[in-house]
Amino acid sequence: MGDQNNDGCDDFFITELDNATGAGGKLSFFYGGNPVSTIPAFMIPNFSPKATTGCDVNRDGYRDIIVQRYGTKKPPVIDIYFGGPGLDSIPDYTFTYHDTTVIYLDMYGKSWPMDFNGDGFEEFMFSDIVYKPGGSYANFRYFFCETNSVLTSR
Repeated sequence: MGDQNNDGCDDFFITELDNATGAGGKLSFFYGGNPVSTIPAFMIPNFSPKATTGCDVNRDGYRDIIVQRYGTKKPPVIDIYFGGPGLDSIPDYTFTYHDTTVIYLDMYGKSWPMDFNGDGFEEFMFSDIVYKPGGSYANFRYFFCETNSVLTSR
């Protein structure tokens, strides 16, 4: 995640599964330091550990946290938490995914910034999973999302 609170130490998050069924998880955010605290600064519930990534979506120089909101599916709701000194557990930007047949988003780029189009800004990549009648999953599609500076708070 980089240094979110400008103390010279990189900060990070850990995602974990809350139960054996995979139906929920949480993100725990930690500020770096020497020593690193064993108690998270804050936690965010999410749909699953794989439904979380970090990327500088609003191009302000701080990586943002992107999660599929816990308990949402068909269509998923995405929450973005803007990084920086004011980073907290309250979403700054929320949107509903465009495809109502999708139940789950698998996000990539958790540990490295990716600049696919060479514009100097990172993008994030995710796949969506469509639930078909009868209980099967199909149609794994991959998407690359460009970031921009026009996102505003809440």
